Amino acid sequence: MDRAWTQQMAEIVKNTNEAEVIAYDVGEVRLQYHEEMAKMRITCHDVLSTVQALGADTELCQREGVALVQQENKILALSDEIKRMEASYKEKVVAVLEETKRLVELCDKTRDLDD
Repeated sequence: MDRAWTQQMAEIVKNTNEAEVIAYDVGEVRLQYHEEMAKMRITCHDVLSTVQALGADTELCQREGVALVQQENKILALSDEIKRMEASYKEKVVAVLEETKRLVELCDKTRDLDD
């Protein structure tokens, strides 16, 4: 029982640590996502101000439009990364819960055998 217990506890600790790392990474990506959204809003505001101030300077608007498309693509990629990381995080949490359940069941069986 001691060896099985130790192995299962090591697996639980490993899975828990991996889940914590993934949760931290998701938070970092989410922060980056919000920063990029703020940058995009500023850029949108700048574009509108520029259009009004310069009477729709076409070349500048095109450059800003390209910049917005690039930022949008980056934000969409970050959003996809968040989704992938959250899925991975959920898998790790489920694995930890399943391993914990197996451990409890093993302890119950061992206790029943000892009684």
